[in-house]
Amino acid sequence: MKHLKTYLLILVIGLSAAFALSFLPTKSGVKTAQESQVDANDLSIEKAIKLVKEGSNPMAGITMLKDIAEKDPKNTEALRHLAFFSIQSGQLDKAIQRFEQIHAIDESKTDVLYYLGGLYQETGQKDKALEYYEKFQLVNKDDKLNQSIDQQIKILTNS
Repeated sequence: MKHLKTYLLILVIGLSAAFALSFLPTKSGVKTAQESQVDANDLSIEKAIKLVKEGSNPMAGITMLKDIAEKDPKNTEALRHLAFFSIQSGQLDKAIQRFEQIHAIDESKTDVLYYLGGLYQETGQKDKALEYYEKFQLVNKDDKLNQSIDQQIKILTNS
């Protein structure tokens, strides 16, 4: 009987330990320097966007985004927000430059082609606008958007 009680006690302890272990995180709590930097950049980007959008201190937010992009020139998220904020402030040449950077870094971000087409059209650079609209149409699967782009291409080719 003593052996049965000991066996049951060991079994209960073992099952309890297994149950408790199942709730522990599977990844170690230690992050690599690169993972920590990515997390820090994400938080900084969110904070910067909040500063700009709330209007409490927009230039501080823009400066934060520029610092992130300077420290990590391949950070397409920071570049994307800088491009959109450039559009909002009427700095279309800067927006074009930033979208061009994003496209050079990651060609899978195909929406950039659409934005570049529109920006080049807006700045009167007809050939570049046509180039980017046509590139976008090759990868875009949205028929309605492609029809809209077809209209822009007609406007550009008839002007």
